[in-house]
Amino acid sequence: MPKSQNCKHYIRKKSLRSKNRTNLTFPSSVGLWYNFTMQNESNPTPKVLVIEDDPAYQRILQLYLQRAGAVCECCFDGKSGLKKAIENHYALIIIDINIPEMDGFAVATRLKDENDTTPLIAITAITIEGLRKNAFKVGFTEFLQKPLTEDDITRIIQQYT
Repeated sequence: MPKSQNCKHYIRKKSLRSKNRTNLTFPSSVGLWYNFTMQNESNPTPKVLVIEDDPAYQRILQLYLQRAGAVCECCFDGKSGLKKAIENHYALIIIDINIPEMDGFAVATRLKDENDTTPLIAITAITIEGLRKNAFKVGFTEFLQKPLTEDDITRIIQQYT
């Protein structure tokens, strides 16, 4: 078999870590195997904004998002989060309902007033009746109750990006 045909056999394997990367594996002339990971241009890494005031929970969400193949930027309050959301393009925005400066409902309302179509995910540890209904009224796409699992984050990344 010619070398070029032999190489085709080894070239594309999808990465288990992320749907937007491709592993390239091929033999060298001395019998060693090389493995490279390349970013797919047709499916760029989703950029996610997390607006969460708890630094420990921010770090957990960052870790889950990275494992799901996303790039994460964080803000500690609603005002700075709103500014970042308006100035940048994100595939998804995760907003804690109870944050300083401007609560999650106000952030979502302002983003919708700006005609922003980015999916908004509400997260909260609060268990007040009617909270979920109010979240959907102001424009949240999804409502998740804390504590979030890695599966929750992976699902929303796959569903909304």
